[in-house]
Amino acid sequence: MALRGESRYPKAVVRWLTYLFLFTVLSSSAPGFAQEPVTDAAPYFPQQLTAKDLLFTCAASSLTDLGRERRNYCAGFVSGVEETMRLREQQLSPDEGSSICVPSGTTARNLADVFVRYASQSEADLTQPAAALVITALQEAFPCRQQDP
Repeated sequence: MALRGESRYPKAVVRWLTYLFLFTVLSSSAPGFAQEPVTDAAPYFPQQLTAKDLLFTCAASSLTDLGRERRNYCAGFVSGVEETMRLREQQLSPDEGSSICVPSGTTARNLADVFVRYASQSEADLTQPAAALVITALQEAFPCRQQDP
């Protein structure tokens, strides 16, 4: 038996049920909002993200919460592309070599800055997929030095 002020359910369950209740009440009280068609929706999936969209996101102001969120998204996106390239190259034969050689200590923010510089200063096609332009920017900024035999 629960004492006064105590629940017989764990706090996490009570919190989850409270959120569920609030969501249900709020979503049912505004049915017009739920039925409006979505127009000019921002891209949500990376395959829809163009280099122009990513450049806009990366160049956001760091003075606002939204700007900081956008810059963090940008850094994570560019860092994810770099990591994917690195992991894929580990699976290649040694003869094929690496397409990028990022110095140790390079941060995700540094990688994002490389993309911003490349995309804003070059004759880059900003209509192409963001990941494709990130790869080009990283390859240009961090080429691997060929070792002489």
